[in-house]
Amino acid sequence: MNFPGVSPTDFVYRYKTLSVVHLKELQEDIDRLKREGKLSDHRTYRSYLKDKKFEIPENLPGARSLIVMAFFTKLMLVNFHLAGKKYEVMLPPQYYSSGLTEEILRDIVLKGIIKEPGYKVERALQVHLK
Repeated sequence: MNFPGVSPTDFVYRYKTLSVVHLKELQEDIDRLKREGKLSDHRTYRSYLKDKKFEIPENLPGARSLIVMAFFTKLMLVNFHLAGKKYEVMLPPQYYSSGLTEEILRDIVLKGIIKEPGYKVERALQVHLK
């Protein structure tokens, strides 16, 4: 979905940087929690975790840092009209598109966070989102 006029400055976000040396520690913590039975055995929960790994992406073997980002997205208010009455419903952000694309996200990281030329940004896949 393309949103004309949407720019990186339209988004409110926070970020922290993390050295990739901590990825191994994070994965060891998750593995330890699994071994000790401290993670839920629920099938759905386990399906969320099964392919997730804390490791340097194969397409970025020289990576030194991770940027962990969180974006603020407002609830959307939607009005439904039924039988002459108006019903206002709150729609959580995961159910509508804010216009934040991979291209805008990359632009935010390169121009708003790194601010120096010569760096490459790759989205981490198969990692924990929360």
